[in-house]
Amino acid sequence: MAEDTGFEFLEKRFAEIVKAPPFSEWTREKLYDNLDVVWSLLEKDYFAMFRTGGNIQQSWNNNNGYFYEKVVLDYLNQELEGKNVRVYNMGKRKYHKMPLSVRNQISDSLKVNVTRKCINQRYQLKTEIELDLLAIDMATNRIISSITCKTRYRERVYQPLYASLHLSNVRAIFVTMDRDRNLKTCEKPSDKRALLEHYMDGVFVNSSDKRLGFCAMIHPFKEIVPKILEWKLLNGSHH
Repeated sequence: MAEDTGFEFLEKRFAEIVKAPPFSEWTREKLYDNLDVVWSLLEKDYFAMFRTGGNIQQSWNNNNGYFYEKVVLDYLNQELEGKNVRVYNMGKRKYHKMPLSVRNQISDSLKVNVTRKCINQRYQLKTEIELDLLAIDMATNRIISSITCKTRYRERVYQPLYASLHLSNVRAIFVTMDRDRNLKTCEKPSDKRALLEHYMDGVFVNSSDKRLGFCAMIHPFKEIVPKILEWKLLNGSHH
């Protein structure tokens, strides 16, 4: 089964699901704050559609991850329309559509200074950081924030933490449905939640789990756009 066929199925089925009750009766805010409910239906329908297509679990893992990025990307660009902010996908083909000054800034941000302690010699290296989305201030071509999107994260939580350490003057955002319920609660956090709260500038969750417990660092997804605009005014710099 070709992966693009699965991706196209997700696009079509997602549009059908959100246009039908009960989701058609929900506000846009409620829909995206509870996106995991829609995703459960998508997953069920995907496995029913492609049950004879070979390694369906791997196909689902690949396509659902990329499609989640697209859903977040489309939502953000619709909500940020007219506010001089645009979110870009960092896939190789999308990357080259960015303004050249933004691409240059990304390249500079990925450079780190390291020291070979055995000979006390310093090097500047380009690190291999995987980035999902970037929010750009189109007036200045400045990067406001990096946005990592994971429906589930488990051990992959360390990828955005590494990026947050090396992207200078860029706010690090983590977006997740927390489908495995790894965040736990504010009162009894998981180790991964504690790491996210320490290293990230904001975590935004599309989860219907009422036990989650939001706090100063863990937010419902609806708060992501106001936060990006707030950081835009602060010129994307850390305090």
